[in-house]
Amino acid sequence: MKYILMILSLFLMVGCQSNEPKSDETHILIKEDADIYLDQSTIYIIEGMTVSDVISFIESVDGSKQTYTGVTNDRSPKEKLEFFNYEYLLVTSESGKYRQYYAISIVE
Repeated sequence: MKYILMILSLFLMVGCQSNEPKSDETHILIKEDADIYLDQSTIYIIEGMTVSDVISFIESVDGSKQTYTGVTNDRSPKEKLEFFNYEYLLVTSESGKYRQYYAISIVE
């Protein structure tokens, strides 16, 4: 009986997993009432904004779960949280297959 329950629970777990393909989308939208502006592949922010500030104002165009990373102008991961001119926000698609860099520009 114990083995039957275990096998039955395994079938239920497999049945609950989504077989839908993950999104390849790397385009983003700026949320309404955000303190930033997007123009093609450049994000305009105010001085002193952090990576997490910027991330809080964006979302994927299709609702997928993208990954967002702040990177320096030489495209290495940021060690400091504050964004500076000519750095980037790296957007990785939900599938992990595609990446897009959005340039950061500080508006004064």
